[in-house]
Amino acid sequence: MKLIQVQKSDEILEYLKLNNIINLNIIGKIENNSELPIYTDNPKKPNGVLVISGYMHYLYTESDAFIDAVLNQHMKEGFFGFSGLDIKIAEKIKSKNIVQWNNRCSIYTYNEKQISLVDGQYDLRPIDLNDAKIVNEFYEYSNPGSLHDIERDIKFRPSSAVYVNNEPVCWVLVHEDNSMGIMYTKEEHRRKGLAEVVSRDLTRRMIEIDQIPYLQIVDGNTKSHGLAKKCGYEKFGDCEWFGIITGHPKEISEGGKEVLKSFEEAYGHPRFTQEQELEVEYFILHRQEEVDESYSVRVLGKDDVFDDWSNLIEPICGVTRPSETMEAWLIELNGTVIGAALLQVAEDPEDYMLHAFELTENANMKDAVHTLIAKVKEKGKYFVCTVIEKEKSFAYEAASFITNGPIEV
Repeated sequence: MKLIQVQKSDEILEYLKLNNIINLNIIGKIENNSELPIYTDNPKKPNGVLVISGYMHYLYTESDAFIDAVLNQHMKEGFFGFSGLDIKIAEKIKSKNIVQWNNRCSIYTYNEKQISLVDGQYDLRPIDLNDAKIVNEFYEYSNPGSLHDIERDIKFRPSSAVYVNNEPVCWVLVHEDNSMGIMYTKEEHRRKGLAEVVSRDLTRRMIEIDQIPYLQIVDGNTKSHGLAKKCGYEKFGDCEWFGIITGHPKEISEGGKEVLKSFEEAYGHPRFTQEQELEVEYFILHRQEEVDESYSVRVLGKDDVFDDWSNLIEPICGVTRPSETMEAWLIELNGTVIGAALLQVAEDPEDYMLHAFELTENANMKDAVHTLIAKVKEKGKYFVCTVIEKEKSFAYEAASFITNGPIEV
């Protein structure tokens, strides 16, 4: 099967509307952004539709052959995200690839023709374009491109906000995929019911333009699930947001080289010799298993005693104390040190680079690594990149690290 790029068409939209609710997000992307590439196998009688929006991919099909074509033709190597996929499609893709992250969401829809608003006196209006920076400032997923997206959301789609003294204090917008989101209430105005006020108002605005109001809420976000039900939304089903890694992305091997480079810059000598065969390894956080409460991680400060550290790390790489750019961690089991690690925040602040990691003879590698990774996750990082001797790869793989391949020193 060969996929070809096509324009928006009645045939494409009719195919997606055969399963309308699960495809509301794809339909929204197509209708709201004519610049996004659309791929299918047959423009007149599609067996599937793929829409690409940067890192994120929107996909619907009932054909395994179409999924294979997407992976083979568009995702041979690199990092790829998927947005709001049907559970069955998501599972098929995840089963064939390394999964970097995964979030299951519930889809809620509002199925009535009108909605009652909350009684009370509110300065309730669409959010002003000039306030986009305020929205972005409080946005949980703020990033270098999010302000631009928020500005487009405000400019081209409905929104609702409560203003106090001409300043927005609570708001909700509509994303490019037509889902409601980016809701926020400033701390000093919480517990006043304002989230329900703006939610009901935006629902009304969506109904008025003949759009089906819907939300995708991450499982575990109990407050948002409760708010949706309170506003009259009903759960339709589940979908998944996730990211995969395919092939051997150069970013991983480059990260490994950065591990070696930064170590040598910090200590004036290389971590490994020219004769050693090395592997680049990285850890995918979502694969983390539950950590036994008997295990813990202690981050050493400048004034802490380094006896345990010296016994484990110093013989391995000649490091008496961590440099100013690196962190020393001790892994403990019931208060007894069983491992030590030397880490540094990578150039991307969401990642860690693991320069050295060593355990006592009787320590369980898998449990110790999962304890270390739990601490990484607690610090808000996404994955760990490290370089190790090839002969040790099996131990890291047993602890859920993924081997990217050899690296030349």
